[in-house]
Amino acid sequence: MVGADPLGLAAGLAAAGVELSIYPDLASLAAAAESGDLIPEVGAGGIGSGDGADDPAQTARRLAVQALATAQHWLTLEPLLDSRLVVVTRGAVAALPART
Repeated sequence: MVGADPLGLAAGLAAAGVELSIYPDLASLAAAAESGDLIPEVGAGGIGSGDGADDPAQTARRLAVQALATAQHWLTLEPLLDSRLVVVTRGAVAALPART
């Protein structure tokens, strides 16, 4: 897990029996990899759905910029080039046609 975890992913993954390490940011993960720690096959981070205070278009734009910045930063970190980045969102798209 990388970052603040606004969606509570670490707790859910741990409850499911997934062994994970938590890093406060991508730089910390890259530094750990460079110092000899095991490089993860997958790095995951959550992007929050917003606090509801913003206009929905502004919230979508802000979250899209955050996701893009995360992906771009990931691609600059050489120790992580063979790992996959998973960005988890909530409330981005309705899971079923009846949901909004």
